[in-house]
Amino acid sequence: MENDVVIKTLGQDEFCAKYEKEIQAKMTERLIGSAAFKDRRELI
Repeated sequence: MENDVVIKTLGQDEFCAKYEKEIQAKMTERLIGSAAFKDRRELI
């Protein structure tokens, strides 16, 4: 809950700078998932 308060007090640029690695990891995870889904649809 303490982290929620910190996030709310950060501006968008500060938030992105602070959590850049986590954001990039999540984006990569979603990209890999969407590619796997696309490949699976092509096989069907």
